[in-house]
Order: sequence, then structure tokens, then C-alpha cells
Amino acid sequence: MLILSQFTKNHGRMTADMSRTRNLFVAALADQILVAHVEPGGKTEAFFLQLLTCNKHLWTLSSKDNEHLIASGARGLKPEDIAELAASSIRSKA
Repeated sequence: MLILSQFTKNHGRMTADMSRTRNLFVAALADQILVAHVEPGGKTEAFFLQLLTCNKHLWTLSSKDNEHLIASGARGLKPEDIAELAASSIRSKA
């Protein structure tokens, strides 16, 4: 198990800026990113759209509610296919 943090123990309560920095840090380490749902026009959607420019494989659940993400470039994924996606990612690293 590897635990990474770019924050020291001296950091207090998590702020919105710290959360954004943490999310960028984790996304930079990931090969593939799954976001189950994002409300249109929100901060999470803006973050997700930023990730689309970073050559990451971005996935979202295939549903009417996520059509805006798929139209932006995310790949749709059926819930029953998530386990296979995770397994194929693990196999490709072996």
C-alpha cells in the first residue's frame, strides 16, 4: 500500500483550493479516471473538462444525465462493465 500526500501535517482544515490541488495530484498519477456523474455547469464538470486536455482515459456512466460529458469527449461505460475495465487496467500493467 502506498500513501501519498502533498500536504504536511501542519495543514489544517481542507479548503476548496487544497481539494483541487489534491484532485489534480491524484489525476496526474492515474491512467484512467471514472467519474460516475457530474452536474452540468459545476466545479466538478470544469475539473473533468480540464482533465480531457491531459491525455487521460476519462470514463463516465452511460446515461442520459451524463450525455454532456460524453459529448465533450468522455467514454460512456455501463455499470456492469466497470469491473472489466479495472481488470484490464491491472492486466496491462503486469
